[in-house]
Formats: sequence, structure tokens, C-alpha cells
Amino acid sequence: MSTLWIRFQGWIAAAAAFVLAVAGAMFFGWRKGREQVQAKVDEAQAEQKVNTANAIVNRNEIRQHVETEVSRLPSSPDPQPAASAPAPVPGSAADELRKNWSRD
Repeated sequence: MSTLWIRFQGWIAAAAAFVLAVAGAMFFGWRKGREQVQAKVDEAQAEQKVNTANAIVNRNEIRQHVETEVSRLPSSPDPQPAASAPAPVPGSAADELRKNWSRD
């Protein structure tokens, strides 16, 4: 009976060692995979920050360019009511609009 118990203990020890080896391999693989995913996340966040900074710089450059172009435009005269505006050329698109949309 004692030889059977010794054999049984040997099988139990071997099974426990196998389970521990598999669990250890899985743990180290999970940890390495987690580190790789974290590295990819950090890289993506850094790239997103760079893209955001570039977008801000581009937006500011465009805004400055537009403001410069607008400042070069001549100032417009005071707006006048449509009724006092000069009559458009007969047959033109402006004349057609005036005929279709005016109340007089």
C-alpha cells in the first residue's frame, strides 16, 4: 500500500509541476503582451499629441493668413437698401432676381 501511495504522490507532484509550469508560462506571456500593448498605446498617444499640435499650428497659420488677406481688402461703403440701389442691367441675372423677388 505504501508503494502505491508513493507512486500516487509522484503523479500528483508531476501534475502540480506541470500546472505550475503552464501557469508560469502563461503569466510571463501575458505580462510581455501587456508591455507590448502598453508600448503601442504610448506610441499612439504620442502620435496623437503631435497631430494635435500640428493641427493647432496649421489652424493658427491659416487664421493669420486669412486675417492678413482680409485686412488688405478695401473697406466697403455703407450698405444701402435694395430699393435705392441702381437698377441692374436689363436681362441680367440680377434683373431677373429683382423681378421675381421684389414687391413693386
